[in-house]
Amino acid sequence: MAIRQPTAIADAVLAWFSGVAQTAQRAVTVLDTETHLIAALERHGFMRQNRPWFHS
Repeated sequence: MAIRQPTAIADAVLAWFSGVAQTAQRAVTVLDTETHLIAALERHGFMRQNRPWFHS
């Protein structure tokens, strides 16, 4: 089994989630220290809101 980088895992999970989500608008919460997740969310079209979560 190959070891995957956190960024690759986040991209794979977000791609999967995009395929199974039942609504076009989605929200997720991450910690400010999870910069690899923030970068992945932004790559997948999520935007930081003036709230404690990202929104697509």
